[in-house]
Amino acid sequence: MRPPGWTRAEAARARRRSIVAVVALFYAVAARAEPSAADIASARRLFSEATELRRAGQWSDAAAKLREAIAIKETPGLRFHLAHCEEQMGRLLEARDDYDRADTLMRDGAAAPDVAALLEPARIALRERIPTLVVHAPADARAVGLTI
Repeated sequence: MRPPGWTRAEAARARRRSIVAVVALFYAVAARAEPSAADIASARRLFSEATELRRAGQWSDAAAKLREAIAIKETPGLRFHLAHCEEQMGRLLEARDDYDRADTLMRDGAAAPDVAALLEPARIALRERIPTLVVHAPADARAVGLTI
């Protein structure tokens, strides 16, 4: 049955689009499947390598390893450690976003009591380092300009 006013061709195109959407949704769900045991082992190895790189002060290399591990399985701990690396490299907004993502993952049910204890103090300390600019303008101002 086709909607009133639609031609057979229009109805057929709509059905094809619906089928394509369902197939795309199926593949998206399948792509989010849990990683295999080998994948988890690889993510753990990457985390160990990142830990050694962090200890050596090689923040950029450590961050790269953590991103690889996150691509396998995103956890609050990996996000927290990535945020710390970003912070050490002066990438404060990226660090904030990674701390926020760790928080979101925990709120969504990921268990990470070690991260939970460290997260808020790290976020507070980072917030103090992020430069901000506050401009107060009179309520009756018609236009406000700012030149930096």
